[in-house]
Amino acid sequence: MRGRGRPRPYIAVLTRRDGLLAVRALQYRCITLLLIIVLSSTGVLAQTDTPPVTPANADALQRVQTLSGHTATINDIAFSPDGTQLASASDDITTRLSDVATGETEWTLEGQLTQVRSVAFSPDGNTVLTTGFTGTAFLWDVRSRTRGRSIEALAAFNDGVFSPDGEAIALAIGDGSVRLYALDTLDVVQTLTAPDTLQITAIAYHHDGDSIAGGTGFPSDSVLVWDIDSGEVVSEWTAHTSTVYGVAYSPDGARLASVGGDGQLIVWDVESGEAIFTVEAAHGGGAFDVAYSPDGVVLATVGFDGALRLWDSSDGTALAEVIADDARSLLAVAFSPDGGTIATAGEAATVDLWRNAE
Repeated sequence: MRGRGRPRPYIAVLTRRDGLLAVRALQYRCITLLLIIVLSSTGVLAQTDTPPVTPANADALQRVQTLSGHTATINDIAFSPDGTQLASASDDITTRLSDVATGETEWTLEGQLTQVRSVAFSPDGNTVLTTGFTGTAFLWDVRSRTRGRSIEALAAFNDGVFSPDGEAIALAIGDGSVRLYALDTLDVVQTLTAPDTLQITAIAYHHDGDSIAGGTGFPSDSVLVWDIDSGEVVSEWTAHTSTVYGVAYSPDGARLASVGGDGQLIVWDVESGEAIFTVEAAHGGGAFDVAYSPDGVVLATVGFDGALRLWDSSDGTALAEVIADDARSLLAVAFSPDGGTIATAGEAATVDLWRNAE
């Protein structure tokens, strides 16, 4: 009977073909590592570790960072498309571009001449649009960090947004109109007018780029939807009893949420024009802004009472409420592109970032 003896060591014989495969595998690993480094540095992978806010975890929301630097009320905020930067527009006549990860101001956009009313990123993230109280809107180049072209009107600009394809911008003007400009020439390509009102406070593009919704105030308090090609009002919803300060389409474009000085949150069926649900007292003293999460399942609202409130977008069920320490009025709210961070800003002149603590 033969004994087993000591195990013999395994000896691998590397053939020429095996060597080529090994070298190729090493090359692939190096390329993959390089891509990860590049994507991380550009922000594409910057927020993938942040879980999205959902109805199941909304009550675990906590403030994780405060961005400072402004010296007066912040009127509007916007995340860059890759989620790495946040722009904030203020009454201190500046817009600040901040690094979301560090909270540091990367660029202060100066030259608006007076209070900055709104801010928006182009879909490619290379341009920032700001509007001012004196009727001047500016386009800023993010890469070169320079102020570029400007648009002027006789009335103040209340809001400004890019079209989904990035080829046009829409500006809500204090004369009761919305003007659309071709981005390459800045020529006016369409003018949308609102019947019986002199104030269009907020606008939002439908995701297909064919229509625009706007909130109005004085003397009417309604939500209007325009067909861009014809320039005609195709829907008018009048359930609000005070100025409509914020409007937001759901990501699929089937619903539109509106908030107003009456404190109501109303979600509309875009096709039928019927109110799907109404939260009568979403915010005491008035609701000023509303935003959908990127997946469309959560609505965020802010208002006069200084609260950030989250709602189930399907039926308006209250999910969570958080209030900053000073409880001053909040005027703006935005979700990060990955849905994991919510930004709020207002009279405290700071931007608070909120994330799920779980």
